[in-house]
Amino acid sequence: MSMEYITITEGKAKLLVPNPDLFRRPDGVYEPSWAPVFYNPKAVVNRDLSVCMLASAITYLKLNSLHIADVLAGVGVRGIRYVLEVPAVNYVILNDKNPEAVKLIVKNVELNALGGSTKVFCSDANLLLYKLKDEGVRLHYIDIDPYGSPTPFLRSALLCVVRGGLLGITATDIAPLSGIKYLAGSRKYDTKLVRTDFPYEVGLRTLLGYIARRAAELDRYVEPLMSVFHNYYYRVLIRVGRSVKKTQEMLLSSIGYITYCRNCLSRNYVNDLNSISITCPKCGSRNDVLGPLWIGSIKSDDFINNLVNTINTQYNYLSSFQIINKLVTIVKEELNIPYYYDITELASKLRVSMPRTGDVINCLVSRGFKASRTHYRSTGVKTDADYEVVKECIRSCSH
Repeated sequence: MSMEYITITEGKAKLLVPNPDLFRRPDGVYEPSWAPVFYNPKAVVNRDLSVCMLASAITYLKLNSLHIADVLAGVGVRGIRYVLEVPAVNYVILNDKNPEAVKLIVKNVELNALGGSTKVFCSDANLLLYKLKDEGVRLHYIDIDPYGSPTPFLRSALLCVVRGGLLGITATDIAPLSGIKYLAGSRKYDTKLVRTDFPYEVGLRTLLGYIARRAAELDRYVEPLMSVFHNYYYRVLIRVGRSVKKTQEMLLSSIGYITYCRNCLSRNYVNDLNSISITCPKCGSRNDVLGPLWIGSIKSDDFINNLVNTINTQYNYLSSFQIINKLVTIVKEELNIPYYYDITELASKLRVSMPRTGDVINCLVSRGFKASRTHYRSTGVKTDADYEVVKECIRSCSH
C-alpha cells in the first residue's frame, strides 16, 4: 500500500488504516471523513463494547456457528474482530459501497488470514441485504454502523435477520435524536421532540422507539438486550422476533410518551395519548409531549449480568477495558424509568447550591424510594420518587 496507509493493531486484529497524519485539520485533529476509506480510531470503545456484547449474547442465548454481516464495513475492522475475538462466529460478510474500502478490506482479510471465514462485497448495503434475503442466506447477526443515522438500513436488516436473530446498531446523529435539534429529529424519526434537561436519554429512547415501530410494520418485535450512550454515539443490541401477538404487546407496553414542563422541569410518562395531561400538575404551565418513543426497559437484566461477567473474564485485554466495564456496570444498576433528573439543572432552578449526586440518591433511598445514578450524565439521578420529593432532597442536600 502507499504511504496513505499504516498498519495498526486493534483488539486481536492487524489492520491497514488511513495514515492520520495525512488527514488532519488545521487544528491538528484527525478528520476520518477526509480519508479515502473511513476509519475512526476514537470509535474503538464502541467496537470493543460491540465485541463484548456479541460474545455475551452467544453464551446468554446459547447460540453456535453464527453467520454475520458487517454491511457498512469501512476498513473491515468490526467484522474481522468479530471472527477473531468472538467464539462461535465462523463466517462474516464484509460489505462497503466504496471500491477503495473494499480493496482495503480484502488486504485486511489477508493480513489476518481469514480468507476462509469471510466474503467481501462492494454494494449498497440495502441492495445487498435484500439480495441475501432473496437468496435465502441466513444471517444471525447484522451490524449497522453508519456515519450518522441508521434509519435508511433498518427495514432491510429487520427483514434479513433470522427469527430470534440480533441487530447491533450505532447512531451518531446525537443532536437530532436527543431533541437538541428537535425539528430535524422529529422529521427523521417520525416523532415529536423538544429540548429537555435529559436529552441523551430522550435520544436513546427515540432510537429504540423508531426501530420498534419499523419492526412492527413487518410483524416483528424487538427486545433490547443492551442500550448505551457514550461520548458521541448510541449503541444498541436488540433481538428480533416474529409474532403478531408479541408485536402488539410490545407496542402497547413499551411505546409511549413523556410529558415535560419547561417551566418547572417536572416530567412523567404514559403509554396512552389519552392519559396525557396538557397542563402541568405542579405549576399549571403547558406541558410539552415527547413521543412516541420507547418507555420500556433499555436492557435485559439477565443479559447485562452475563455481559459484566463476559467482559471481566474474557476481555480484560481490551484497550478500553476499564471504560466499558465502568459504563456497563452503571447501566446495570440503572432504574428502568424513562428519564432522569439533572441535579445541576434542578439546583439552578431552585436557586440552591449544587449538592453531591450521591447525597441526593441517599436522601431519596432514606425516604423509601428507589434511586440510582445514570450513565447518561454524572449529575443525573433516576428515581421513582415524586418530583416534589426530588426537590426536597436537593434542597436538604445543598450546602
